[in-house]
Amino acid sequence: MPSFQEAIVLRRTLSKCLSKKNLNQLLTRTYITHSGKNSNTAAKDNKNNNNHHRNRKIANSNVALISSGLLLLSYYYSSLDNLVSLDTVKSIRQFSSSSMNEKEQGKDSILLLSDNEVNTKLRNLQESISVNRGNGILRYDTSQLPSNHPIEDNHVEQIITIPRKTLNMDSKPAPDKILVTTPTASVDDDDLYFFGIFDGHSGPFTSAKLTSELVKYVAAQLNNLYEGSSDAINFSDKLEIAIKNGFIQLDHDIVNGSLSNLIRDPTKENMLKSLPAISGSCALLSVYNSIDSTLKVAVTGDSRALICKKEADGDWTVKSLSTDQTGDNQQEVERIKKEHPDEPNVIRNGRVLGSLQPSRAFGDYRYKVKEIDGKSLSELPEHVKIYFRKEPRFFLTPPYVTARPENTTSKVDPESKFMVLASDGLFELYLMKK
Repeated sequence: MPSFQEAIVLRRTLSKCLSKKNLNQLLTRTYITHSGKNSNTAAKDNKNNNNHHRNRKIANSNVALISSGLLLLSYYYSSLDNLVSLDTVKSIRQFSSSSMNEKEQGKDSILLLSDNEVNTKLRNLQESISVNRGNGILRYDTSQLPSNHPIEDNHVEQIITIPRKTLNMDSKPAPDKILVTTPTASVDDDDLYFFGIFDGHSGPFTSAKLTSELVKYVAAQLNNLYEGSSDAINFSDKLEIAIKNGFIQLDHDIVNGSLSNLIRDPTKENMLKSLPAISGSCALLSVYNSIDSTLKVAVTGDSRALICKKEADGDWTVKSLSTDQTGDNQQEVERIKKEHPDEPNVIRNGRVLGSLQPSRAFGDYRYKVKEIDGKSLSELPEHVKIYFRKEPRFFLTPPYVTARPENTTSKVDPESKFMVLASDGLFELYLMKK
């Protein structure tokens, strides 16, 4: 049976991400799922030893559900009864349902998947899509390996067509004719291929928002540049400006826009719309321009883009098109320290304020705003405020995190065979293997 000490461990774990007041509210709103006892037994135990049982049932629960009339959140933790100490492992067994009985599948063994089972898991969410629009890209492939449920990561693939008269700087095209999404190609159109991956954290809401909105925001910014510009800025520069402005504007709407609406009208609908501000996500967006065979890569966070070429001598070479933006990047550290002078704890242990590893991200309101429209988030009603985490330590002069991307531009020549976009998890595991 779990001990009283385990209940204390659980409480300490939850207290790291909740204020004392909200932690107490959480515990009083907790519905406990008991294992091995029915309600009659639990009631009897409660009658015999009310105070002791109240503490023990917190430790016994595997799932705690909180409901305040707006949302239903789940807090999971691993019972200490289910942990396997390496000192107790007697063997590592190859998994085989036919060769192992239930008794053999005990806590003294670690089960390994077979090669076929590993391969099945790796390929479970993979897709391969043929493009064949005659403009350089033949196919794209996607794959995901969830590390949590629901999966916090997302991706987008989209083609935007550009009427060729748009490229004529001597004439000003009609704004409603500049960018049109279409599944078919025309001899009078050129293509922009958008491919993006969004590595979410603290929930799936921000990455889902980026999947549905980011390309639209970049397209709208590009349209605005043509609508309001009469100068001869070339298309490549306009596209780079549009990408940067699209990133910044979308993050502003995610954080400032949604929280402003919530403070003004704290309804269930506005609370749900604020979820992308509460969670966070890195973003990596690549844009291949079929007009001049150039590739732009915009990165906010620590996902990476690589392009692979086959040289004339048959050797393969790999070029990185992005740089990780984390507290381990000295340039990022210097930038943040310059923006926040006299704050020695702005980067601690390679993390922003000692907590967030990526130094740039969408969402993550708690690193960006202290108040909205002159009002503190602490002024929100209790039934809404409980879903917001407390400020990080050393939180003095926000914002500490930005969604502003760093852009690179590369020429794609015939020797370039494929590109890889991936979140940091892939590269970290690869380096561990190496």
